[in-house]
Amino acid sequence: IASLGREAETPLLGVLRDEIPLPDSCDRRGVKSVVMNLLNEIQSVAPLHDYIELVVSGEDSELSEVACDALSNMGPCIVEPVLAALDRPMSQEALESLVDVLSNYPGDARILGWLIRLFETSPRKALFASDLGKYGDEAALPALMRTQSEPGISYLDYIEIRSAIEQLGGEPEPERDFTGDPYYESLKGV
Repeated sequence: IASLGREAETPLLGVLRDEIPLPDSCDRRGVKSVVMNLLNEIQSVAPLHDYIELVVSGEDSELSEVACDALSNMGPCIVEPVLAALDRPMSQEALESLVDVLSNYPGDARILGWLIRLFETSPRKALFASDLGKYGDEAALPALMRTQSEPGISYLDYIEIRSAIEQLGGEPEPERDFTGDPYYESLKGV
């Protein structure tokens, strides 16, 4: 199907959008996942808004993950529609997923603002520290430097924060003692 290229786009979109009925006996999630991967393979940007809606709705976490992967591969055309979607009501998981997608598109102060905000407020510090490092804007250094010194930070978060600080040209604090941290202890035994 992917070898058909753009010829396959319209029928694939029809399946994705439930315009083409599927037999009751089929695995709808599985079919939609394959369709999304095929659309990604032919580099279609036509389902951009469908994917955003899928993530924002929070109806299916597995398909949302596939949608985020596809959005990440679509290029900079996703930036404005995704930024606009961030102002809509959605779950924290959906918000974090969309901001994670945006981290692939550096150079926009609005994206940096969302990344820093989620880094400071989300319990998923390691993810957003990694995103900030990848994003590559030194303006994130103060937030990273502040957080690396917090007493209750986990070892995994600390390692990702240190890495991001180094990626951005900063000087991380000296190593800390993480004795008692479950992740640290599990690595120590390796």
